[in-house]
Amino acid sequence: MWQQRDPTLRISSKNNLIVRNLRKDLTTQEMQALFSGSGNIISCKISKNVKGTSEGFGFVQMSTEEEVKACIKSFQDNPQMGETYAIEGKQLLVDLFEKSEIRHKTDTYNNLYVKNLPDDFDEDKLTELFSKFGKLSSVKLDTNPDGKSKGFG
Repeated sequence: MWQQRDPTLRISSKNNLIVRNLRKDLTTQEMQALFSGSGNIISCKISKNVKGTSEGFGFVQMSTEEEVKACIKSFQDNPQMGETYAIEGKQLLVDLFEKSEIRHKTDTYNNLYVKNLPDDFDEDKLTELFSKFGKLSSVKLDTNPDGKSKGFG
């Protein structure tokens, strides 16, 4: 399969799909065959590790944004479509690919990770401790199966 080697086209394009939960033994040619009915494929690649084995995800670049949207919709509407290409027991996930800098550009994270909490700490005490700084959207204290604090939240 021919791959688009010009990085500016791959990075700036809104025509890129990411495909997750691919079988480890799937070939690029099989993935190309799966997506060939969705439009004109410019590039198709399965990500591989240093040993040359699949990492379980890949990328497909279509020629137009409309083809990308139609492809995503067809996989959402018919989850069984990629069943034979997916890891057993999982659904093939097809979505628009964006670089992490773009994906997280508008996201604001206000999470705090707190460690070295006493064993007798619970979520109520954690809420009480931090509520004086403002409104809390959520509080989570990690606990053992017996309900005892693991010391962080």
